[in-house]
Amino acid sequence: MAVPDTPESPISVSSRLTLLRTAVSSSSPSRSSYRAIVDPIVDEKEEKEEKEEKIVEEKTPKKSKKKRKKKDKPSLPQAATPAPAPTPAMPTKREIPPPPPPAPSSSSAPLTLKHLKSLSPDIVKAPTGICVLPNGKLSFACPKKPIFLTADCKTTKQPNKLPKLSLPSSLCCDTSSFYVTDSKTHKVTRLSLRTMKGTNQTGSLGSGPCQFQFPRGSCVIHNHLFVSDCNNHRVQRLSKTLLEHQITFGSIGSGAGELRYPHGLAGHETSGSDDPSRHRYELIVCDTQNHRLQFFNVDDGSFVRQVGEYGTGSLQFEEPKGVKSKHGYIFVAEKRRIQVLNGEFGSHQIIPVEGANVVLDSIDFGHGKEQKCYACDGQNSKIHVFGIENIPVKNPHSPPAKKANNKESAPAPSQPATPVIASVARTLHMGDILSYLYDLLGMSGFMRIASVCKIWNGVTSTKLAQLSQLKWVDKIEGFEYPTYICFDKRGGEDSLVVSSTELIKYNTAAKSTDVMANSGNSAFNVKQPRGLSMNGDGMMYVCDSRNHRMQRWDMKKNRDEEDYVKNTRVATDPKGPLESPEGVVEWKGRIYVSDKGKCNVAVYDLELTRLEHFSSKGNGEGQLCDPGGLDVVEVEGEDRLYVADCSNHRVACFSLSGNFIVNLGKQGRQPGNFQLPSDVKGVRNFLVVSEQKRIQVLGFDGTPMQVLGIQGVGCLWGLTVRNEKEVWVGDGVARCIHQLECTKEIH
Repeated sequence: MAVPDTPESPISVSSRLTLLRTAVSSSSPSRSSYRAIVDPIVDEKEEKEEKEEKIVEEKTPKKSKKKRKKKDKPSLPQAATPAPAPTPAMPTKREIPPPPPPAPSSSSAPLTLKHLKSLSPDIVKAPTGICVLPNGKLSFACPKKPIFLTADCKTTKQPNKLPKLSLPSSLCCDTSSFYVTDSKTHKVTRLSLRTMKGTNQTGSLGSGPCQFQFPRGSCVIHNHLFVSDCNNHRVQRLSKTLLEHQITFGSIGSGAGELRYPHGLAGHETSGSDDPSRHRYELIVCDTQNHRLQFFNVDDGSFVRQVGEYGTGSLQFEEPKGVKSKHGYIFVAEKRRIQVLNGEFGSHQIIPVEGANVVLDSIDFGHGKEQKCYACDGQNSKIHVFGIENIPVKNPHSPPAKKANNKESAPAPSQPATPVIASVARTLHMGDILSYLYDLLGMSGFMRIASVCKIWNGVTSTKLAQLSQLKWVDKIEGFEYPTYICFDKRGGEDSLVVSSTELIKYNTAAKSTDVMANSGNSAFNVKQPRGLSMNGDGMMYVCDSRNHRMQRWDMKKNRDEEDYVKNTRVATDPKGPLESPEGVVEWKGRIYVSDKGKCNVAVYDLELTRLEHFSSKGNGEGQLCDPGGLDVVEVEGEDRLYVADCSNHRVACFSLSGNFIVNLGKQGRQPGNFQLPSDVKGVRNFLVVSEQKRIQVLGFDGTPMQVLGIQGVGCLWGLTVRNEKEVWVGDGVARCIHQLECTKEIH
């Protein structure tokens, strides 16, 4: 039946019903037939219902007014056809185009951080920590006391009731209390935020509960205060009111849950709630010398996950020291830049900070609509200010995000333990079976087996008696943090020079100490001294680590003479200044210095004029990562330079011209492998290597000869050799120097 294609034809209702019945009984109704018949009927019905509703609403009081939902349009019956045919979908009354997508708002754009300016206020000197107070003022951890500025980094009135402090290193606060960690007195102080008077204090030098060795970071989560115990390589949780010890977690190492010199801490919210006290948090720890972030459960200190590795690329870190979680993002302050991670722990943005030797120590955020980000650079006494754009708008009362199955999102899975870079070395290792036996029996049990069976992959049949080349004799206590040591080689002298928080001279006969240089940056002072080397002419070379320089001391002169100390000419050095000199050795008129900051070896003449440097950052052949102590040894008529490649867990060997020869060891507990080696020295015709909890004796080719554990050891650092008969090693954590004796000469 022919039906007009447009619904404008004047057809009565009865005629339309007749057409509808005819169309339904038709074997092939067209879409235009349906539209021409049905649309006008439905329109009339809806119009009639709307008029009836309007009349009812006018008669009904507003309180009892109810809206009726529009009824769905009636669906057409299926046509009865002898053969199956596709049934056309019921058309709508009119085609409505989809609404245009909403214009992007600032809240939907990704958050971005922009470096605005760098400031150097006269009142702020060497800031290592920053905390934004609830009133918007800025507080900085500076020597002697915290310094306060306005939100615009302008000078403001300083409180006059602050307790006596020595070297504040980090600051944090809640709504009523202000917390200061002092890395020199090893204490944590709680102050009233309103009066700035001290209310509680805890801490002393040590490794027990509520004892610290250079606390460097702190943060408050719920009713707990977390403190990073830097040189004890752990984190302590205290009650935030009474500062009583609750739990301790972390130990030295590079595995999952292990730490190396942790610094900054921050709470990271993992789930939301209407009640702030029910927010769930994880603790973020800047695992500084492992170049990563680690996440821990705030309730029991258990390991959750780790993020990052060593490097300068995306999701890589170089000595991260400050961290803050804000707006669902994680902001990490490290060398020369800030890196922003998104909520899925992926790199979101990297903001470089220009300048020489820029090391960002801490980071925090201001308050108000135009929030700013502040980072402090203690080495250059600068404050870097960043602007924040597109801050995400978050509904504080929104429930936690749920998945489609109406279950809460599961926490991100823990990442597998990925230790700091460790490579396979060319050396002699035990086979898989012997490695398993060593792990099963421990060192002492395995050494008993070594006396009756062949070891070291069958290369040699060494008995237990031949393995014992060193034995522990004694220890000297009373040092604050001894790291590297050396003996005065001049005739008649019997003194030991010790790098501690200061430079100490110890008379081994009289058992007396004398301070040679205090902590500071003047010509006669040192700041975190490290490696020491003295030649027969009485010239001592000192790695002045935090002052980024080398010093030459003429031990024959008096302190008041001009040439008692000569600093390197850093400003005129064509190869660039040192960043963090760690180890030094003098050999045949050349001074070899391991630069931990630049991960290379610099070469000087005796007047400390720089000649060259070699190696670079990395874990490949000839590359270094956090190099420590070093020594030159003559092997088969050739001079070789051995370097403790700390974060690569090996000992690297070079020629004196800088050509790579071989790597000894890899990460592991078996003999011949290492866990963060600190120093290496040649004794007679073998090598002695100090690492975390033990000393190893090896051949020049890496063949293991002895593993020596010392009872009560803390963390072993620098080695020195005396008269080819004695080996001395500094123990910073146990605050002592261990004396070892060579039992025999290896043939």
